[in-house]
Amino acid sequence: MPEYEESGFKFYLDDEYSFRFERLESYKKGLGNSGVKEMDFAWVDGSGTLILLEAVSRGAIPRFVKQREIEKCPLNHQRDAFLDYLAAKATDSILMLAATWIPTDYGGLIDNETPTVFSSQSEPLNISMNFFLVGAGIGESMAYKKDLSRKLSGKLRLFDSEQIAVYGNAERAGEKLGIRIERLQR
Repeated sequence: MPEYEESGFKFYLDDEYSFRFERLESYKKGLGNSGVKEMDFAWVDGSGTLILLEAVSRGAIPRFVKQREIEKCPLNHQRDAFLDYLAAKATDSILMLAATWIPTDYGGLIDNETPTVFSSQSEPLNISMNFFLVGAGIGESMAYKKDLSRKLSGKLRLFDSEQIAVYGNAERAGEKLGIRIERLQR
């Protein structure tokens, strides 16, 4: 089982049913530099649910806001920019996968690099959006879930899904997602 490092943690996913957009040549060469964002991990679990996971430190919020905006905007505006960033990553990831299901010419390139379980020939997948906000407390995770649901539920409804989850704890995220997550040793 391969290990992936992200945001100070190791994630263990089944290589046969998972991939990372950032490692796809079609993403690196044609999409990554053209404003298309990606979530960190994609896999299909045993029940046929497509799980997308973004892992990020909540301490990274200011990185997603231009420096000049940070200096003159209150923390809640920084949080809004961070939420927009997360929502864009989720939306773009779904669009890339939808391009394989239609299929489009570019979607075919992505399809050729992902496990067959993701392809247009596969059964329809239920979609689950997941965000691991490293260090977020329970109340903060619930607030992020509410706000991300507001931004993404309509988009997910287009795919007959509305599953959105936010975790602040690696053990809970791993348990709910059915994967192993370990903090990297420093």
